[in-house]
Amino acid sequence: MGEKLERVEHTATELESVVFGGLEEVKQNAADLDSRFIRLEELVTGSMQALRDDIEGMKARFTAMEEDITLVKRASANADAAGGTNFGKVELPNQTVQR
Repeated sequence: MGEKLERVEHTATELESVVFGGLEEVKQNAADLDSRFIRLEELVTGSMQALRDDIEGMKARFTAMEEDITLVKRASANADAAGGTNFGKVELPNQTVQR
């Protein structure tokens, strides 16, 4: 009977060791995942800010282009009103789309 009790105690001790070892591994994995998540979150946040900055830059360029177009329209209207000055044709190079 004493021998069986010793085997059971030994088995329980081994199981306890395995369980605690597994818990430590789970804790380490959770810490690693948390660290990875933080880095991913920082990467996504930085990328989103860069995208916002790019969009703001595009808005500014579009606003400037709209102002330029308005000036060209006014100049064209003024030229027509002043005597119908004919502006020459502007030929643009043919742009081919590569696929």
